[in-house]
Amino acid sequence: MLEKIVALAILILSILTVQPMLAAEDVTESTPARIAPAIGISSTPLSVGYRMSLSDHYSIDLLLHVPIYVSSSVDGGEELSGFEFGGLIGYYIPLRLEENVAFVIRPQVDFAYLMQSGELGSGDDIDRNVLKIRPGAFAGIEVFMEEIGIPDLNVQLGVTVGTEYTSESYSAASIDIESSSFKGPIIDSSPFGATVGIWWYF
Repeated sequence: MLEKIVALAILILSILTVQPMLAAEDVTESTPARIAPAIGISSTPLSVGYRMSLSDHYSIDLLLHVPIYVSSSVDGGEELSGFEFGGLIGYYIPLRLEENVAFVIRPQVDFAYLMQSGELGSGDDIDRNVLKIRPGAFAGIEVFMEEIGIPDLNVQLGVTVGTEYTSESYSAASIDIESSSFKGPIIDSSPFGATVGIWWYF
């Protein structure tokens, strides 16, 4: 597992190292500058966020997942319920700029924390906590909507892929159980897959 984490870290570092050579200036001189901050909404998972714009269309994206209610059962048939919270931080890199279209990649780290509780048949409480850390990347296009007369609005279309490290803990009566797992690279699961976003610059 450690070898996979190291390999992923090397891949992300390589992308950040070579991105100045890959990034292209806007030769059309018609794509509007995006130097203001932005607020947005994104799918996979559903999140709301804030974009801190840097020079030459680069930015840092910060998103918070919309909390979700999760109900599940354990081996003994007891029901657990609770909420999952999470967020994402990513570095947005334009690889190529065409007229009102940017081809982009965003290395990112997504995390989620699930807190559930319930009651055993004996009356004892049971708690479950799950931490998920998901390094990965979004790749796709971002369309500048000036093309159709809507200023200061970008639409993001692409796919998100990544890996997932999970740490779980159960506590019931005097019993504590902890476990961890690693998956990757994965796509088409809850936090990964086709991604759509909208960003409004102000």
